[in-house]
Amino acid sequence: MSGIALFDEPPRVSIKEMPGFARNGLLLGVVQYAEDLVAGLVLVEDGSVTMLPLATFVLDWRYNAETDQWVDVSMPKPDQMDIET
Repeated sequence: MSGIALFDEPPRVSIKEMPGFARNGLLLGVVQYAEDLVAGLVLVEDGSVTMLPLATFVLDWRYNAETDQWVDVSMPKPDQMDIET
């Protein structure tokens, strides 16, 4: 059985060092292409769409428990208030 799950808003990914691949992309979905094999469907910087093994990229998001949201790691963190003593 094979299938594909697509995301409405694709998260950004950083692609680990792989010869011939861009360093950034968008994760369009996840593809199951064999019974136990899964890959990410990634739109890379050059505009091409490719399947990459899950171990070759990381999501550029972090989870913020205070807001119960995923936040882009490139977003600046809010300034902390200075407390005078």
